[in-house]
Amino acid sequence: MNRPRWVACIATVEWRAGGRGYEEPVAVRSGSRRLRVSVEERHVESGASAGSPLRRVFSVRDELGGRWRIAIGEDGRAMVERARLIP
Repeated sequence: MNRPRWVACIATVEWRAGGRGYEEPVAVRSGSRRLRVSVEERHVESGASAGSPLRRVFSVRDELGGRWRIAIGEDGRAMVERARLIP
């Protein structure tokens, strides 16, 4: 079975306000291509020590079937990774 290898990407994330008062990703723009995404999973991660900043992590799938992981920290900065399958 192939497992994904997460590769960091330079991309812009488009967000919309969710029903719980925080935003969710709706599209990823990488280069000149805009891909709509749907959230498959979401969770909150904390650092290794007490008081470390929290970040929200979304696992999303784009309209072409690609998988992305988007993490946004308390400072509003997003980190975007794309799944590449490795044997």
